[in-house]
Amino acid sequence: MDEASEPLVGTKPVHWRRRLLIIVVALLVVGLSVSTGIALHNRKLSQKDLALANRASAQAAHWKSESQRLQQSLQELQAKIAKSVGDLDNPRFVLWNACGSSYGCPIGPSPAQGGSFYVGGVPDTFEYHVGYRATVPVSVLVIPTSDYACWYAQSCLYGRNFWGHGPTNRLDDAVFRKAEGCADYLAMFWSNRAGTFYPHVSVVRHPATEPTGVCG
Repeated sequence: MDEASEPLVGTKPVHWRRRLLIIVVALLVVGLSVSTGIALHNRKLSQKDLALANRASAQAAHWKSESQRLQQSLQELQAKIAKSVGDLDNPRFVLWNACGSSYGCPIGPSPAQGGSFYVGGVPDTFEYHVGYRATVPVSVLVIPTSDYACWYAQSCLYGRNFWGHGPTNRLDDAVFRKAEGCADYLAMFWSNRAGTFYPHVSVVRHPATEPTGVCG
């Protein structure tokens, strides 16, 4: 072996240095690409999560507003029900609507005298509340239906099955309860003199657990 073919001591071939440099650069590029990809992926996830959060927040605000609207509607409905019928377990209904509050109804002597009188049925399972005002004294009488003929002829013998008030110009919420378990009563209103009558008659649901009045 001659001197020209022997490697120099303490030196490395130049092509190894180039290979090492290329490998290092490649690793750096790969690392940078991976880091950039991870960052972009995380950014996409963050934007997606933010969009979902914004959507959920908007939906929550919508349902909160809708809940408040429904709550207000419910309160208005409850107030309207309370004003119209009172307690739902025992609602009150106004029966007499034939006479306007400002006009009233003409009223006069009993039928035998040819006057203007009023007859109405008393519904069963209800308390019957009678109130009125009038320009002349008015009488109200509640009797069994079987006694209507004798009342019309003014030949009835008043007994325990009769209920009434008056004559008076004003009556405030007198209550008849015998119809709570009996569908056999009529109410009559009349006066001995001609005048104007302003009734306020209502019923409150209160069914009896057994027959009442003439049904008992």
